[in-house]
Amino acid sequence: MTDNAFLDTNVLIAFVFFLNSLHGKSKDVFNSYLDFFWSESVKDEFDFKYHEKKKNLFAFLNLMNKYFESPNKEFYNYGDLLNFVFRNFDEEAIKDAKNSIDQFWDMYFGIESQISSRNLKKAINLCKNDLKINSHNNKAYLINILKLIAIRTKNYPVIDSKLKSEGVHYADRMIILDGHDFACNSFKPVDFVTFDVDCYNGAKNVGTLCFSSIKGKDDFKSS
Repeated sequence: MTDNAFLDTNVLIAFVFFLNSLHGKSKDVFNSYLDFFWSESVKDEFDFKYHEKKKNLFAFLNLMNKYFESPNKEFYNYGDLLNFVFRNFDEEAIKDAKNSIDQFWDMYFGIESQISSRNLKKAINLCKNDLKINSHNNKAYLINILKLIAIRTKNYPVIDSKLKSEGVHYADRMIILDGHDFACNSFKPVDFVTFDVDCYNGAKNVGTLCFSSIKGKDDFKSS
């Protein structure tokens, strides 16, 4: 088994926030390797997305709290929370909002089919508190274990062009090339782990990267 993993930003974000649908799979990533690496590109993107995601999740929970502030019935079910999503989010944001609802319901209500309006509001406030504490602690854990690789000096224009032709965006191409450069110069095999489908497929299809293996979300279990 490969001991070293170079991680994409989306894996880190999924690990930090338990309302992410890939949170369980991200934990499996950290149980599957011994050493974890990131680049300046990943670190910068993570810092930006961490604050953006945290802000958006608190806004989401505050909006849900306001929506159920004046309950029109005594008990609510999962379908009522889905109605909240469809009434308050546009088509582009519905998938992320629904994923957050799924994680929220599983974590705080599990197999319960109905919950009282009082318990729903308590769960929303508890979730806000858990989110604040857990995201901080999970981020601190990552900062402690992630090893920063050397800044890449080669551009790899041929590989970059191939990745671009595969539809991989610029920021993702820079991250893949960072990891490729690190893997080429590593004495030990290095896996690339990403939860982004386009990034995964692009890296797989290029076929000339130095990674021992390229892993996607389907290669890991939800815990």
